[in-house]
Amino acid sequence: MGNRFSELIENDSDFELAIEPMANIVCFRFVNPKIEAIVLNEINLQIRQEILEDGEFYVVQTKLRGKHYLRTAIMNPFTTEEDLKCLLEKIRTFAQKR
Repeated sequence: MGNRFSELIENDSDFELAIEPMANIVCFRFVNPKIEAIVLNEINLQIRQEILEDGEFYVVQTKLRGKHYLRTAIMNPFTTEEDLKCLLEKIRTFAQKR
């Protein structure tokens, strides 16, 4: 599912991967070419906080090459592609509030 999630991210212009995942851990972030990098960092930090407060998903954060990324480890064998699409939609919704 980590590979499938990375494919969904790569095919969506609102997101970027930090690196190609080797297993179940996927680092990614919301992006928008019209928004400055420093502002995108703050938006991604705020998105993570909203995800935690919402409670439907759990993601952590990491910083690579000066950029803040969301990081998820897909552990549950019952996680589906639809679950992953739902996570991306929720992130997009939170980002659009900004």
